[in-house]
Amino acid sequence: MSSDMQSFLFTTFYHFGAMIVHEEVVELIVLFMVGTIMIVFSTLFYTNNLCSPFWVVVVI
Repeated sequence: MSSDMQSFLFTTFYHFGAMIVHEEVVELIVLFMVGTIMIVFSTLFYTNNLCSPFWVVVVI
């Protein structure tokens, strides 16, 4: 295999891997933000036990 082919494969693989990792990170950030917003919302607007932050987390 020529070095050009190896570098091409490596670059493609690297970009593919970085893309997957990036997607995962974005997904985690979105989930974290949604969870935080839900907890803050439930804490601010529902002070009864039914809609406590713990209950919201369990639902998520």
